[in-house]
Amino acid sequence: MEQIQLTKELLSQELFDDVVFMLYAYSGAMVEGGAVRFVTRSGKCYRFNYLRDDLDIDDIIPFFPVLTQCCFTVFGKGSTVPEGWHYMYVGTGNHLIFAESVRERFEALIKDYHYVNEVYRDFYTLTYRAATGDRHCN
Repeated sequence: MEQIQLTKELLSQELFDDVVFMLYAYSGAMVEGGAVRFVTRSGKCYRFNYLRDDLDIDDIIPFFPVLTQCCFTVFGKGSTVPEGWHYMYVGTGNHLIFAESVRERFEALIKDYHYVNEVYRDFYTLTYRAATGDRHCN
């Protein structure tokens, strides 16, 4: 799955209306603290890092107000997301939310997983397949 660096110039309501997955990493999360990834229905992945890039969470909120209704806790317990979205803690400070429209397909893909870090490890393949319904991740 190609990752597209999200910039202020790419921000649009059209892009965020199409988002079905978001992976959010706390600043101290393992792998890449501050990383945020959005996956669209077409399987495109947009990414930015609110600690390093010229983009901040506040720049995203007007286009993706779902973020204002998310409350993530350090280890995921008690985290909340708005109606129409589902939550999964994927380990080491990383939080995944996904739209109701992809829930059934996504849950079917992960039904045999035993550990949350497996979902994190396979994030790109899983989200692409769940978003597009395609069996192969390009």
